[in-house]
Amino acid sequence: RGEFLAWLNKIRAPNELKIGTSITIPFLLRHRVQQGQTMVDVAKNYYFNAKPTGLLRKFNWKRTNALRPGEIVLVPIYDPEANIDKVKERMAAHQNNRARIEQETRDRARRLSAAKEAARPSTAATATTGKTPSPAPKSGPDITNLLSAAPEEKNAKATPAADDALIQQAFLLYRDGEYDRALANLVRVLEKNRISVADEAEAREILACCLVALNRTNEAEHEFVRLLMVAPERTLDPVTTSPKIMAVFKKARGSR
Repeated sequence: RGEFLAWLNKIRAPNELKIGTSITIPFLLRHRVQQGQTMVDVAKNYYFNAKPTGLLRKFNWKRTNALRPGEIVLVPIYDPEANIDKVKERMAAHQNNRARIEQETRDRARRLSAAKEAARPSTAATATTGKTPSPAPKSGPDITNLLSAAPEEKNAKATPAADDALIQQAFLLYRDGEYDRALANLVRVLEKNRISVADEAEAREILACCLVALNRTNEAEHEFVRLLMVAPERTLDPVTTSPKIMAVFKKARGSR
């Protein structure tokens, strides 16, 4: 396996190593082959692309990519970026991203709270005058604008507590990178079709963001279009929204 070590360490003359040369040694994972898997599949599973297939095949002394179910493939794991400067750089980026996500969480909570407050009838005014109060002027966060654009009967609908909890849990899962689980929550909520307009807009926005994160951009664009059908004035904050999500959202807005 010297050929692999030479490649990993970018050593052009492996037979002429100098004393004191630092060599990165990978650690090994043991992959048990599943039915129908080939060496290409194993490479994609661990390296996220098929380019290292040939090297992985040589590492396991294989002449072809064919594998038998139950066979063990040794997978060398390495990180050429794992020097101290790169680690510090990635840590700083992670901390900045975490701060951005926490701020986004607070902003979303405020928007959702304001939308629900705007949709709730004022019982105090009814008790005092004996009449149903006139709707308050629409103002405040962008999410309240969608209340005036939706049918009255849907505006008046209150989201069941269980569905509201699923939406909030979905956002937390999205924030933590659990995109598939967040998506499953949101699909369950939207299929029931019993949530308010404000919550539907919130759910569709998170759902679209999950789809972008999963590289399902066509489906994400479709969800953003449906979001804009419910809330035509909806916007995303370019400061707290990733450029990838903004690009899909702008495409959806342009396609309407």
